[in-house]
Amino acid sequence: MGQENLATYTAGQHSVPRCVPGGVRFIAIGRDIRGQAVIAAQVIEETRRITQEASEASRTAQAGSRSGALLEQRSPTPLVLDDVWEAERLAPFLIGGHRCARAWTPLRPEA
Repeated sequence: MGQENLATYTAGQHSVPRCVPGGVRFIAIGRDIRGQAVIAAQVIEETRRITQEASEASRTAQAGSRSGALLEQRSPTPLVLDDVWEAERLAPFLIGGHRCARAWTPLRPEA
């Protein structure tokens, strides 16, 4: 089983949410996400989906910091980050949120 399939499989297992109070969150980052504002918007949207808290930020570091702060307030919440193509797209999802474990599919080189 490839790493992508393993991440998807693990996030979708019915037994996993029973073991993890915050639930496992699957986030598809995607190849077409480019630029500070677009990446920040994705971080904000994913954070809203997980925490039901709205926030505003135009830069990825701001969005990542706010996301990490909100995740700190939750039960431990593993994040499965899929379809990662560049470190720039992954970085804001790694800020703060020390109670969250993260797993991601490997960074892929641009074609």
